[in-house]
Amino acid sequence: MVERLLSITGEDTLTVNRKYRDQWTGKLPVRIHIVSNELPRLGDVSGAIVGRLVLLLTTRSWLGKENYELETELGAELPGILNLSLQGLRRLTIDKKNQFTRFEAADQAITTMQDSPSPVGVFVRERCKLEANDEIAFDDPIRPTRHGASCQSIGNSTRPTSAATCVPPVLRSQATSTRQE
Repeated sequence: MVERLLSITGEDTLTVNRKYRDQWTGKLPVRIHIVSNELPRLGDVSGAIVGRLVLLLTTRSWLGKENYELETELGAELPGILNLSLQGLRRLTIDKKNQFTRFEAADQAITTMQDSPSPVGVFVRERCKLEANDEIAFDDPIRPTRHGASCQSIGNSTRPTSAATCVPPVLRSQATSTRQE
């Protein structure tokens, strides 16, 4: 499912099988809306799909407070709703250059979604200094992390032994395969 979402949101050319008609090939001019009570677990280690999301977090529940006359009440407000929508469209396209306003809570939720399938990403974000031209030798000692690291305890402090014992296993296997190439 994630691969299909990536191809649609990436505006790739797709072939769609249609019942009783010829296949259609082209770009789908769509935006996908996912509504959920919980953050979706998309399982995309690359983080590409999460980077394409705009999260709108809802924290208020209407359970037990349903308004069964809402459709009728909103019908009387349609001209005002249209005007607000057009003002919002103007702000989005002209004032904000097609960038939605991002809220801190949504950014935190996006980080949670990125961390879910990728302990390596968490390790890099929390423990690595990421600046231009920085590098670390594979065998250099590094700081411990809660994501699968093992370090020796000395007195009241912990000291990492080496990258071989303190790097999360997934990262270690990637580094090993990179060195062998």
